Amino acid sequence: MKHTTRIEQIQKQIDQLSTSEQLELLERITHRLRSRSIPTRQSSVKWKALYGLMRGIWDEDAQEYVNRLREERD
Repeated sequence: MKHTTRIEQIQKQIDQLSTSEQLELLERITHRLRSRSIPTRQSSVKWKALYGLMRGIWDEDAQEYVNRLREERD
């Protein structure tokens, strides 16, 4: 609950700023966040385990299937 209360307090202070001041604050926060290196979350999907899983589901080559779908769309 402390976290929410703190954010609510900050939001009340932001509400007291003019629109231009709010935009400046937003730009500063955006710049700060972009300058930090954000750790990338590793995917939990094991793509190699999925290889060949759908083989035999369709009666045609996957590329032929995709080509046919594209032709039908046009």
